[in-house]
Amino acid sequence: MSPERSPLIIGFVADLMLEARIEATASKLGFEARWIERPDQVAPFEPGDPMQTTAEPATGTETGLIDQLSLWQPALILFDLANPDIPWGEWIARIKSSPATRRLPVVCFGPHVQAQTLKAARSAGAEAVLARSQFLSELPGVIQKYAHTPDYEAIEMACQAPLSALGIKGIELFNHGEFFEAHEELESAWKEDTSPGRELYRAILQVAVAYLQIERGNFPGAVKMFQRLRQWIDPLPRECRGVDVARLREEARQAHQALLALGPQRINEFDRRQFRPVAYRKKDMQTVKIPEKYLDLFQKRALAHLATLMPDGSPQVTPVWIDYDGEYVLVNSARGRQKDRNMQTNAHVAVEILDPDDPYRFVQIRGVVAEITEQGAADHIEKLSHKYTGEAYSGWAPGMVRVIYKIRPEHVSK
Repeated sequence: MSPERSPLIIGFVADLMLEARIEATASKLGFEARWIERPDQVAPFEPGDPMQTTAEPATGTETGLIDQLSLWQPALILFDLANPDIPWGEWIARIKSSPATRRLPVVCFGPHVQAQTLKAARSAGAEAVLARSQFLSELPGVIQKYAHTPDYEAIEMACQAPLSALGIKGIELFNHGEFFEAHEELESAWKEDTSPGRELYRAILQVAVAYLQIERGNFPGAVKMFQRLRQWIDPLPRECRGVDVARLREEARQAHQALLALGPQRINEFDRRQFRPVAYRKKDMQTVKIPEKYLDLFQKRALAHLATLMPDGSPQVTPVWIDYDGEYVLVNSARGRQKDRNMQTNAHVAVEILDPDDPYRFVQIRGVVAEITEQGAADHIEKLSHKYTGEAYSGWAPGMVRVIYKIRPEHVSK
């Protein structure tokens, strides 16, 4: 996957020479620059206007600013503190306090002799405040250091994994109109997953909460959720883990626009038929059974070799203890280890199990990590330790968190 446009830098700058210099540097680094020189370039929000949105239950220019920034999702925001037309103190504080924009990096610059001005910008919440001379001399480095762009390749790889059991349960609850219950399950799925693909669950969760707020007649709450949704759903590819993200994105946008057209006074007229189900493919969830003649390998003290993929695509092979629950091949490891990091970002794995009594008898399994869970992992490593060593697990360390990786077999060969 790649972004549909170059990452964006928004500059609150009114100096043509300065704009040209920033734009030239940004372009060389692969960024597009846009300028807001005056407050009147930010359209104020008025409820009921279908062409506007809002992140907060308010009207006016500040809310229009938050709306526009959340729509653009810039990689970096620049404030020229010498621009007298921009109320940068109020705007920076608003940007950094709104859930829809607070993750956007803000860098400010101004005359070095105006120490109080620079201090005020820091207090407002800017990530960096520089003297103008330093900003210009270090401009390429400033952009590279502070600009934030999604790791589209990592997101794409994480989206190749199947939905987790919790994720499927949450989507099914969503599709049955049980939005509060869907929120609970999707939040659990998001917490359990540490890969970039976890934001799929957060995106669906945000839509579920938006629909729930509409049902409750909470116009500001619903609009907030739609606004916050953009930062999580926009970086996702058109399909992620079998979910039709493009369709979900468009249907949420349409529901958002319909809500805004009604305004807070007519929210009870919202057409609930716009609460459309999340479309996802189930055929990828099929599991290949391991032939019965190889099941004895899971009862023996047979070490397995687990192959995962490093970030550069090269293989990494690790000897592991192995288990099988009749559906999933189970591997147990600790958070932070290389194979843990590998499986978080790329779910495709291979396992070879060699018969300790006959080195020419083995089974090879290729599959995907269907679920990663900490639940029951501590007991599971103790079970494996007794199987392989006859004793309690001796590898515990302070702060260690054990994890079970449930591998869904897709191909089994000998």
